Amino acid sequence: MPTLNKQKNKNSHRRLNNWLDMLLCWTQIKNIDIQINNNLKEIVEEYRLLITIAEPSLTQQIRIEEILELAVYDTELSKLIDRVEQDIAREIGF
Repeated sequence: MPTLNKQKNKNSHRRLNNWLDMLLCWTQIKNIDIQINNNLKEIVEEYRLLITIAEPSLTQQIRIEEILELAVYDTELSKLIDRVEQDIAREIGF
């Protein structure tokens, strides 16, 4: 009988450890998502600022190109940039 109880305890510890591992993994993924969303927000805000400059410098032009290239590979960023451009178009009367 004592062996059976030991085996049950081992199994319950394994289940608890598996559950904790899954929880930690989920928390890490959620934190990564938040970090990515914050990074996207920063990039979009930077883009909004850059495209409203009447005569951007060469460095600013290069940064705009870099952001647009990122948008080619990131559909969420692309959608956010589209929204920014639509907002600005509305603001200036297009």
